[in-house]
Amino acid sequence: MRTILACVCLVVVIGGGSCNLEQKPGKFLERGKALLEQRDYSRAILQFQNEVRLLPKGPEAYYQLGHAYLGLRDGRKAYAYFKKTLELNPAHVGAQLKLAEMLALSPDQTYRDEAIAHAKAVLQQAPEDPEALSTLALTDYKAGNQKAAEERLAHILATAPQHIKSAIFLASLKASHGDAQGAEEVLKSAALNNPKSSVAAVALGRFYLRTKRPAEAEKQFEHAVKTDPQDLAALWDLAQLQLLSRKNAAAEENIKRLSTSNDKQYRPLPDRVFNILSV
Repeated sequence: MRTILACVCLVVVIGGGSCNLEQKPGKFLERGKALLEQRDYSRAILQFQNEVRLLPKGPEAYYQLGHAYLGLRDGRKAYAYFKKTLELNPAHVGAQLKLAEMLALSPDQTYRDEAIAHAKAVLQQAPEDPEALSTLALTDYKAGNQKAAEERLAHILATAPQHIKSAIFLASLKASHGDAQGAEEVLKSAALNNPKSSVAAVALGRFYLRTKRPAEAEKQFEHAVKTDPQDLAALWDLAQLQLLSRKNAAAEENIKRLSTSNDKQYRPLPDRVFNILSV
């Protein structure tokens, strides 16, 4: 018995909690969500795994594990955990949406019908769900029907103007057939409707970069970083632009911030980039 208790205690301590054998279901879940919010995916996973040990039939911990593995760019594990969530709760809207999106994004078009089925399952509960509708727009586009995709996305933004994903998708479709002005209008509207979103600001900034307006792009990246200091993609975009503009001191400071983040993809940056700075 002592050995078993010691093992349980070790699991809890490794997960970043205190050794309390009276832990109630939900505590690890709360801690994991907080770590997920901080993009500390590896530690979040430990917390969710502890929650699963306490409540193996609870779907929410598996769902959150799916998000954590998405953060680590491990699509295979994320998919498996979202599937497990639906096994435990077939009506789980979040898991339906994530599976629909992942299947729709797959280069293997044999998954298209399954993606559509997951999206429509959500629409049966919420007919105007923007996530489900945007997934259907993606399946339209990948089936070669760009007009239907654009019409669906325009409908989403008419009813849910804050839906950033649809705005970015619609802007990319407009830009792909030479409607740069239309694309800019969509992205500007998204930024206006989501003033506290770093994602909307980054999307507009990247558009400005592609259209050779670096000063405007830099303003958007700076706004994104100010809005969400944890948005490492925004910080990296800003640092790259500063490098190109020869603002080396500012770039170096931002790159150091990236190198101390929890995201491993940014940790080798200093050696690579400081070589560029010294040229």
